[in-house]
Amino acid sequence: MSSTNVTHVVSGAAYPPAGKPITAMLIMVTISVLTFCLNSFLFIFSVGMISLGFGVNRSTAHCSAAIIMCIIFYETTKVGLLKSQELRDTH
Repeated sequence: MSSTNVTHVVSGAAYPPAGKPITAMLIMVTISVLTFCLNSFLFIFSVGMISLGFGVNRSTAHCSAAIIMCIIFYETTKVGLLKSQELRDTH
């Protein structure tokens, strides 16, 4: 299948020229949303493991690990949001 002769899977009609950038943008948005959801899930899971499983009040090391994890997950979410906003503003 050549890249110049791409047709719709169901109807066999040719894609409109505006369809490719819109599809690429929707894929990027979908990946961003899934990344944020995964990041949030990992944050909740890891904080639950540290606070309920290991206990934050048991040692300074557990408390320090919880603080570092909170900072790391916050920063990854913040950087991801800033990058997605930057991509949105350029288009």
